[in-house]
Amino acid sequence: MVSRRSIRIKVLQTLYSYYQHENLSIQHAEKELFHSIERSYDLFYILLELTSELVRYADKRIDIRMNRLTATDTDRNPNRRFVNNGVVQAIRENENFKAYLKAKKMSWDNYPELIRKLYRDLTESFEYEEYMKETENSLRSDRKMIKFLLTELFFNCEDLYIALEEQSIFWNDDVDYMLDVLSKNLNIFKPGNTDKTIPPMLRSEDDKEFALTLLRKTIINNKEYSKLLTENLSNWDIDRVAYTDRLVMTLAISEIIEFPGIPQKVSFNEWIEIARLYGSDRSSSFVNGVLDKIIAQMHESGRIVKSGRGLIEK
Repeated sequence: MVSRRSIRIKVLQTLYSYYQHENLSIQHAEKELFHSIERSYDLFYILLELTSELVRYADKRIDIRMNRLTATDTDRNPNRRFVNNGVVQAIRENENFKAYLKAKKMSWDNYPELIRKLYRDLTESFEYEEYMKETENSLRSDRKMIKFLLTELFFNCEDLYIALEEQSIFWNDDVDYMLDVLSKNLNIFKPGNTDKTIPPMLRSEDDKEFALTLLRKTIINNKEYSKLLTENLSNWDIDRVAYTDRLVMTLAISEIIEFPGIPQKVSFNEWIEIARLYGSDRSSSFVNGVLDKIIAQMHESGRIVKSGRGLIEK
């Protein structure tokens, strides 16, 4: 569920916070790291619940129209295709999903204006119009509709991003990624499916160990890695290098050294991409150049030792 790239970003953010505060322990940093990872997992559920909330709102609208004195024939015989969406029905039937929301006390009750806006934007869309015209129900069509909600309607709704930020600062950088994850995992929700499993927060214990080790080793070996950076920053004062770039390079060095089973090129490319996402316009090329020099130096000194899958350059 939470990818390795997301874990790397969470470690970067945790490390940034760790160095901004004096006297914080590594144990405190680890606790903060896993809290941020858990909040990303919460985002998976609250976005799923938003699809259900839209269906719930649509159902209420139908009831209001049916019961008004001036109801038309169309009002009395409404098109229930959207409110009967099979994917949303399966989400609602999922006991694990319902239990998780209840335990976390997560809902959209405080955002009625957002729900109304999303519903209005939905009903005005071409995709919704075409969906409602279909004469035969199909899970494939229902799934396509929900995918549209996630990848188009939600993705392009600024008010949604604001509402999510109000609920958790940990969600700021995760929304786009989690919308994509959801759109790719809709097949697990099928009406009448007795399998109530939902993808776990982390794919394996290896991911947990990866997160912990990367954070710990980077903190413990900070002086060594900072020295490597200083030695390879020709004509640059390390204190003038952007702080985020320094952290990215430190983490890249740490990962390449401490994880013999991860190919060097994988680690290198991942951190260059993170530098591009979180640094300045020049960060990725700058970090690329500096890391190239450092990696070459570490190879010469025998500091980098790869084994198993780490020997495969992808």
